[in-house]
Amino acid sequence: MLLPAAAVVALLVLLAWRDTNKPVLRTVTIPVEGLERPYRLLHVTDLHGSRFGEAQSSLTTLLRGRSYDAVAFTGDATLARGTDTGPAIELVEAVRHQGPVLFVPGNHDDSAVGPALVSAGATDLSVAKQFSVGGPKGVTFLAVSEIGRVPQASGTVVVLEHVPLSSEQLRAAGAQGVDAVLSGHTHGGNMRLPLLGALIAPPIGDSADWTLLPERKGLHVEGIKKVSGVWVHISRGLGVGQKANLPEWLYFRFGVRAEMTEVLVVPSGR
Repeated sequence: MLLPAAAVVALLVLLAWRDTNKPVLRTVTIPVEGLERPYRLLHVTDLHGSRFGEAQSSLTTLLRGRSYDAVAFTGDATLARGTDTGPAIELVEAVRHQGPVLFVPGNHDDSAVGPALVSAGATDLSVAKQFSVGGPKGVTFLAVSEIGRVPQASGTVVVLEHVPLSSEQLRAAGAQGVDAVLSGHTHGGNMRLPLLGALIAPPIGDSADWTLLPERKGLHVEGIKKVSGVWVHISRGLGVGQKANLPEWLYFRFGVRAEMTEVLVVPSGR
């Protein structure tokens, strides 16, 4: 009995190591009416100061030969406020050749992170407020503060915000003509259990506190979903958030593989 039990434990450890350290590239599609051509975006989030190979070489390998109209980096670049920005700078340097990098800070990022990533080649959307690709009928990216000021002549509008929006914010976004929101923050629950789904979620949207088994309670914590006419994509992200004074080995993913996401924004019907 001891040998099978040890084998099961070893398998679980191996799976957790894979989910934490071997990211994948996933693809989701967002159909938008009136779009003249497809746009390819890369959604990256929740690095949390992690390194995937030297100078993020594992991520570079995943993206080899690919190009994007924009790279959306939706926050938590660093492990915690005041910690090393080096891995995040390496990430920007690794992906900026794939397309223009847009960054919005997360709750783990202090005021020094944005300028550091701008120096590495990113645009801090929380400062720039808007960024467009493809001309007036292309895609306009907005910081969440700009939802009430969507450009009149804009084509497709995508909001970048680290923490998933509330139902009220999404209704306001839909009423203003926002087509999609890209967020992170949840890590997909960090662990996913058979039949039960995500284990735990931080405060998001309409939930003001940490929630156990959030999907069983109707919370959207990963993947793509349409709410109030707005496509919402919540990425599982790359890193694992940690708390101070606790050993690193306590923090891992299980059943929630680290990921970057290709977001294909395509004309409706295609």
